[in-house]
Amino acid sequence: SNVSLCEVETMVKINYPNKTLKQFLRQSVFSDHFLLDQIAVKIGIDFAHFLKQYQPYLTLSQIRELQADGFLIGAHSTDHREFFLSSEDEIRSQIFASMNFLNQEIKPVIKSFAFPFTDFKVPDSVFEWAHQSKIWDISFGTAGMKDESMPNHIQRIPMESGKTHAGKE
Repeated sequence: SNVSLCEVETMVKINYPNKTLKQFLRQSVFSDHFLLDQIAVKIGIDFAHFLKQYQPYLTLSQIRELQADGFLIGAHSTDHREFFLSSEDEIRSQIFASMNFLNQEIKPVIKSFAFPFTDFKVPDSVFEWAHQSKIWDISFGTAGMKDESMPNHIQRIPMESGKTHAGKE
């Protein structure tokens, strides 16, 4: 359908009165998906068609091929939401579901989980639950170089900051 930019801007203003369309699009988070989906329909974006035509994600067969080539495959959540904006139950559910899929479909030698975006503000109780239930063998955060108090949890240096010297600071 043909929709004017003004209509889309109005949709954003109704839901986010203090943001322009540009601000909303640049700062949107997982919980904004309802409005992003509505905007996509309004401007004629068909996500199902895009996914079928371009296939931007690896298939299970391609993942298994990578594993056969020696790559370690880990989990990363089911929908890549920001855990720092999620409840503890949502975080546990995301971890459990993605690790369960990994263990059933990939059967990795080492069960690993990398937190989407960051592990910042993930409650210690989530780490304790994961450790006690042996949900993973190792997990990864993105806090850079720091001492880590959680068992088998390693911080990586974020490389996608957009800075020209990402990883060198």
